[in-house]
Amino acid sequence: MQLNRLVERIDASDANFSGSVFENVNLSGAIFRDVSLAGCSVENVNLQGVTIANANLGDVSISDCRLDGCKIDGVLVSDLFAAYYAAQQPTGNA
Repeated sequence: MQLNRLVERIDASDANFSGSVFENVNLSGAIFRDVSLAGCSVENVNLQGVTIANANLGDVSISDCRLDGCKIDGVLVSDLFAAYYAAQQPTGNA
């Protein structure tokens, strides 16, 4: 099924969209509950302001992303990186 230039709301329950391709699609304000995105590729997306809760992020890889203001369990990712890199510095106590 192809949906081109469709400007309507879609309510999908108990649906299987495995193997689907979404390109140049606006999903602003969409709600995803009990959805499996296992094995998906997400590239060049705007996730600003998105809340992810009760998710399995095991084996997730994040690269080349802006993380300004991004928090994990209320902690800024920039603070987590700063603490990590500080811990990697030699202490000079040889």
